[in-house]
Amino acid sequence: GTCLCGEKEFCLCTPSLAADVIIELEDSVGTVRHVVFIERKDGRGLAMVGGFVKVGESAEAAAAREAAEETGLEVTQLQQWCMFSEPRRDPRRHTAALVFVGRARGTPRSGDDAKGIRVVSISDLQRAPPKFAFDHGQIVAAF
Repeated sequence: GTCLCGEKEFCLCTPSLAADVIIELEDSVGTVRHVVFIERKDGRGLAMVGGFVKVGESAEAAAAREAAEETGLEVTQLQQWCMFSEPRRDPRRHTAALVFVGRARGTPRSGDDAKGIRVVSISDLQRAPPKFAFDHGQIVAAF
């Protein structure tokens, strides 16, 4: 997070802001049957694609940038879905995540800070969800 301190030792501290994306992978006719996740390098499990919003960047731009950096996919139809802000959702620091839903076509490839890519069918997510990092399993289940 960040803190802005003013006169008389008054400080306003805020959580960090992340932009995460549930990427629905379209087939050649536009049908969605799979969702794209990254495998984290730190071994915490699968995660939604996403990362921290940079100063001067909109959350929408951050979501699209992170998707391109981590998967090589261009995400379209990007829409805000929900905010998750439980203070202990990320053990590294208090982080509020603005979650988007978007669509993409093509073959994802891992890049940036992703160890790998996992494309999971929607039916598998419902039947036997994989191990997720942080609270991403709860987020995906709510979706």
